[in-house]
Amino acid sequence: MSASAPVGPVTITGDIASILWFPERVQPAVSMMSGTLGGDRVFPAHYRVHVYPASIAVSKVDKTYDASGVTFPERINDGFLVRLPHPDDDGFLQEGMKVSIVGYQELGDEGETWTAFDSIEILSQASAADFGSKQASVSEQTSILKQIWVSRLRQLFQ
Repeated sequence: MSASAPVGPVTITGDIASILWFPERVQPAVSMMSGTLGGDRVFPAHYRVHVYPASIAVSKVDKTYDASGVTFPERINDGFLVRLPHPDDDGFLQEGMKVSIVGYQELGDEGETWTAFDSIEILSQASAADFGSKQASVSEQTSILKQIWVSRLRQLFQ
């Protein structure tokens, strides 16, 4: 088992530039492998969030904590790509929000990465105009998809 360098704990503050939600999935074991690869793995439901632009700070600031060995999350341009466990795609986080992810940590090996955080502070909401334009875009895409499927069904049954 080859452990990856742990990340954090850090606090990441910035705007949510993009966000995707992934449902829980089960990955079967890889035969003849040890560690987490050798057993069935459950990947919890989570958001994959690009926080950009972002600032980062070491979360623990007491005199006994040595911050010199802290590893930071995956960096993308001037932001960070983080995975936040969350059970439902309920709109809790949205593009355009300004957030502070407190106590973010990653641990893992070749088979899996576990992430955790202490709290998420929503510093400002996404604007209603942004949300409205996204909803319109989704509605337009849904309408186009419906038209395509109706057309295909008609072709099948003619």
